[in-house]
Amino acid sequence: MKLRIPLSLKDLEKQLKHQIDFTITKIEENIIIKEISSIEFYTKESLIFINHKKNLQYLKKDFDPLVIVTNQEIYKLLEEKKLNSIFVITKNVDVFRALFLQKFLDKDVRKTYWGRIHPTAVIHKEAKVSSSAIVGPNVVIEPKAVIDDNVVIMANCIIEEGAHVGENTVLYPNVYVGWSCIIGKNCIIHPGTIIGSEGFGFAQDENFRHYRIPQLGIVEIEDNVVIGANCCIDRASFEKTIIRKGVITDNLVHVAHNCEIGENSILVAQVGIAGSSKLGQKVICSGQVGISDHVSIAENTILLARTAVLDSINQSGTYMGYPAIPAIKFQRLQIHLHKLEEYAKEIKEMRNKIKELEEHLKKT
Repeated sequence: MKLRIPLSLKDLEKQLKHQIDFTITKIEENIIIKEISSIEFYTKESLIFINHKKNLQYLKKDFDPLVIVTNQEIYKLLEEKKLNSIFVITKNVDVFRALFLQKFLDKDVRKTYWGRIHPTAVIHKEAKVSSSAIVGPNVVIEPKAVIDDNVVIMANCIIEEGAHVGENTVLYPNVYVGWSCIIGKNCIIHPGTIIGSEGFGFAQDENFRHYRIPQLGIVEIEDNVVIGANCCIDRASFEKTIIRKGVITDNLVHVAHNCEIGENSILVAQVGIAGSSKLGQKVICSGQVGISDHVSIAENTILLARTAVLDSINQSGTYMGYPAIPAIKFQRLQIHLHKLEEYAKEIKEMRNKIKELEEHLKKT
């Protein structure tokens, strides 16, 4: 993949050094990076990333990549191969790659084809929109909404009355931000996501008729949060549904009213969290995890795929199953489950032997 602008080694050092520590083995003026590649398909002009020993098998014998980003351990192995490559040595190759791609290859969301505010956008006179914000086609911004500096609001988004979108945040197309909800700085909200939909609250009478209970709270999303596509985060009944800073979610995640998701937690696709549940810091919910209402989950807990949490988890660890139990216990139970037929046969044989023994004792 071609870089937007060819990159010298000096420029690479200058533009990323303040974000991550790394060393370039030698800086040559004539070395210009024009493309990055996967390790399987690199060329002589490629910058590639090697973060695991197994990747070494893909290095070709007939030519070497231009630049290799790797860690100290793998660099020692590469030195033995005597490659004609420049090496960028860093502690965390994946973080370096993320920062490199953001800086030099990421989509420029602030590039517009129609000026800062599209003529079809509807912005109420009482809304406060920064002069550096970008507003796309058919966007609606209601009274008393606040849009801070460098916010990007793409096509068909709706920002309701009194909502606040923090600086440098990007709202992709068809995002809805409900009344009075708050989104922090440097957030990314992917297409089709609903922030501040009404929480699921109904009363029921003796005839099974349902009466909607208005949800009067808000959603507050703190800084540096990334929300995937087609997610729903419900507003609280009275106070706040809170997504703490650094949280990332995959697509199709539902967070119900009054939940709190702890800092730097990860919610993978199709996770569903019922009302008033609280996740600690750095909780990982794998795909299709379901969490019941009014439970709490200890920080640093990992919930493996399709785990159902019915009661609070107070001890950090890895859990799985329905209901959730420690993963190692679940795995042991699965081994026994696969042997149930064998166990049943053994029990039947033991019963027959006991019966024979009892009959023998009666005769004697």
